[in-house]
Amino acid sequence: MMKRALSIFLTCVFVLGLLPTAALAAEPDSGGLCPHHQEHSFEDCGFIETVKGQPCGYVCPVCPVQTLIDALPAPEDITTENRDEVEAQLEAIGEAWVGLSDEEASQLDTAHLEAAQEMLATQDGQAAVDIPAPLAGETGHFTVTGGTLDTDYSYAANTLTVKSSATLTISGTTTTDKIMIQDGSTANIVLNGVSIDVSEEDDACAFEVAGSASCDLTLQGENTLKSGRNKAGLQVQTSDSKTASLTIKANGAGSLSATSTVYGAGIGGEKEKAGGTITIDSGTVTVESYLGAGIGGGWLAAGGTITINGGAVTANGGSGSYGGSAGIGGGAGSNSGAGGEGGKITITGGIVNATGGRDAAGIGGGGGENGAAGGEIIITGGEIHANGGDFGAGIGGGNSIYDHYIGGAGGTITITGGTVT
Repeated sequence: MMKRALSIFLTCVFVLGLLPTAALAAEPDSGGLCPHHQEHSFEDCGFIETVKGQPCGYVCPVCPVQTLIDALPAPEDITTENRDEVEAQLEAIGEAWVGLSDEEASQLDTAHLEAAQEMLATQDGQAAVDIPAPLAGETGHFTVTGGTLDTDYSYAANTLTVKSSATLTISGTTTTDKIMIQDGSTANIVLNGVSIDVSEEDDACAFEVAGSASCDLTLQGENTLKSGRNKAGLQVQTSDSKTASLTIKANGAGSLSATSTVYGAGIGGEKEKAGGTITIDSGTVTVESYLGAGIGGGWLAAGGTITINGGAVTANGGSGSYGGSAGIGGGAGSNSGAGGEGGKITITGGIVNATGGRDAAGIGGGGGENGAAGGEIIITGGEIHANGGDFGAGIGGGNSIYDHYIGGAGGTITITGGTVT
């Protein structure tokens, strides 16, 4: 790491020494002209030809990046001995590229850069995935390792779309960008320190497993997903006869926090959509929602198929004026609609803390005009703490918000192992 950092530093020092003064600062007598700013105008650079002492104030953002690219060695001069230094130069280019707009980036001549990347990819024993590509900025605020841009994944309109089963490691912090697994795809994703907060934007989903897609999700480090109104924090749902599926596991102490602002589940369905097929094998998973289940259905919707085999899972439903949602299971109802049924919930291991909102079960059905049934709940192992909201069961059905209406049936509950409180 020290060697790489030093290489980047030396590269930057070398390049800065090559830059003309105009590219480094807006010196009054620099002229300010370059291939990307070929004539003066008051609108672009404040230059007034007839006013003495009114210099060009333009500082070109493109030239420093182009100079970094041009400083790369010729392909035939790239060897296994200087590979580390070349990769450090590529990283420095990527870091500088982030500051360019799409229009500015389009002015770069990248032929030299592409030739260097190709040479590194074809060196003895070296794979293309070892190259720091794509360049920073090409995938928004995310850094993606593995796969090939525009083949295994793409980035457009603030969305990183995963298209194949290539293992992709994603990191980055953003309040604008989102991740989507393309409908019909089978994805293998490692979230490594990802923070996505699009909670201020209605109908914005931080991470969606779309349609009938499936995703094996590995947690590394701390990861946070916050979605906007109507969407699940991590959306995995049944919709239009398609069911998405998700399996979560962790590397070491990997963790995930997933939150919906309102109506969607923490993990599961969006507003009025049932949860898909959700499996948690390991990791620390903390989820919550307001009116959607912690894990399961969105508002007015059933839980789907939920299996917990291990890990430490904390799932909190929310309370509304007309009922609440289950910690694990169905979403909340309304003053004229029943809560969501629990679905099929299986727990074989792990530590599970599930808390329902008002009138909702900790594990099972949501509360509403009529309480919803608990569904099919099977517990064979683990340490389970299930707490219903006011008037809701710990495990089983949700309650009606009206005294004269009907509470939800408990469902089919089978407990053959584990510790349940």
